[in-house]
Amino acid sequence: MAGHAPARYTGPWDRPTAGPVLLITTTHDPATSYEAAVALSRELARGRLLTVDGYGHGSKSACTDRYLVRYLINVILPPRGARCRGATPFSSAD
Repeated sequence: MAGHAPARYTGPWDRPTAGPVLLITTTHDPATSYEAAVALSRELARGRLLTVDGYGHGSKSACTDRYLVRYLINVILPPRGARCRGATPFSSAD
């Protein structure tokens, strides 16, 4: 049985937040569809999507790290439409 959080937030998602929200997703995530991430980023009042062209759930690359550090340290979002190249399956990390 899946966990249940009785006090979980179920929306609305279009309310302004204290800070901007950064979403990072891969184009080929087996757990979360890319289309769902795009839709959520459009619904968030202060959200921005960083697309990682790659595979896996939570794909990592030097490009995503740079954007993530800028966001976490200086609260700077990537430009709209920003994309990074993710690791290729079954190869060494880039």
